[in-house]
Amino acid sequence: MSNHAPDLMSGISAFLAVQLAFISLLKEGILSTAEVDEILREAIDTLKTGGDQAAELLTEVSERLSKLQPPPKQ
Repeated sequence: MSNHAPDLMSGISAFLAVQLAFISLLKEGILSTAEVDEILREAIDTLKTGGDQAAELLTEVSERLSKLQPPPKQ
């Protein structure tokens, strides 16, 4: 196993967790497709620039998502 394998596995796990989270938020009506698209575009743009900005953005996204309330049940 290469030295990069743990980082690769962590990255894949994080990607899958984010994917499932967004699917759940969309299905529950907590976020709209447009909101998810905006969050992902911001993340992609930040990741392209590299550095600590990616970690800062992901922290901000996590904080924003943790404050969301589900819509009232009908």
